[in-house]
Amino acid sequence: MREDQVRHFIEANLSKIVLGCAGAVYPAPFKSEAVACKEYYLDLPIVGHQLVCTEGAQILSFIVMDLNSFLAMGRKMFPEMPRNESVKMLVSANSEIINTISSNLACILSKAEGKEGSVITPPAVMNYSGDQKMAINCADSIILDCKSSDFGFRFIATFQIILPGADMSPAENNGITQEALQGVTADFEVCARRAIECLLNRPTLLSKAFCLQPQSPAQPLLRCFIESCNDDYRVTVSLGVEKSGLLALIPGEVDESMALDAVGEMVNVLAGSLFGRPSFRSRFGSMRASVPSIMETDTSFGRYLNVGGTLLVGSFKMILELAVNSNDARGQI
Repeated sequence: MREDQVRHFIEANLSKIVLGCAGAVYPAPFKSEAVACKEYYLDLPIVGHQLVCTEGAQILSFIVMDLNSFLAMGRKMFPEMPRNESVKMLVSANSEIINTISSNLACILSKAEGKEGSVITPPAVMNYSGDQKMAINCADSIILDCKSSDFGFRFIATFQIILPGADMSPAENNGITQEALQGVTADFEVCARRAIECLLNRPTLLSKAFCLQPQSPAQPLLRCFIESCNDDYRVTVSLGVEKSGLLALIPGEVDESMALDAVGEMVNVLAGSLFGRPSFRSRFGSMRASVPSIMETDTSFGRYLNVGGTLLVGSFKMILELAVNSNDARGQI
């Protein structure tokens, strides 16, 4: 199924999916209306989001409820409960709604690509207000207003089609096939986003899709990386940032060494979670542990085919790369 067909199918059915999932949780009839926006910002303190990834596409979804709706629904569903406790219950309810919607979207994407399996991150709740507000790419999004008589929520689904990466033969990549790397690409992105978001408590946006690339571009970056290996493969997980904006990652931090430690911990968490994923272990086996290293470089990092992508935290770019090489090619990294 082509990209435009997938998008059209989801647009045609998203309202039914969202209302069905919301109706299973909330005792209220909702009606939905598509919202056309040229510009839209998430700017609320309680926003749920969840990511669905397949080899060819991803959908980042948001469920947004303002404070008035939280309070109105809390009074209706939990009349005897303190207000702050009822809000917590509703945040959990919204997480259940978005989780069920994401499962439906994952099924649609997998069937459209004709491949089993997709990656779904756990639902996350974050503060998107003030300095944390986030612009939504309206051209690639479906925005639904879902309302009942006295409360409602907004559901947003943002699409990203992942274009095919470089086309290289197994021999050119020292025995590492495209299929093997593509099989871990979605997990690599998910592990990266979870590591960054959990440690910074800030949302990430996709700036450059995660895909195969023949060689990482030369850039003047501060790179934190972990190199691990087993008898057959050597793996490098790298996170590149611009040193000049490093302190912007952690608002209020004035010690650059603390920011560097935070970047090192992100890479550590990313590598550890990726190496434990079944999709990675089944292809490349278990990796021996190593510690993060940091270097400043404007040369290309890695040779042959690897996986790369760029995430945004606010306006700050974080360039991520995964390189896998066969131990038959020693000395060529």
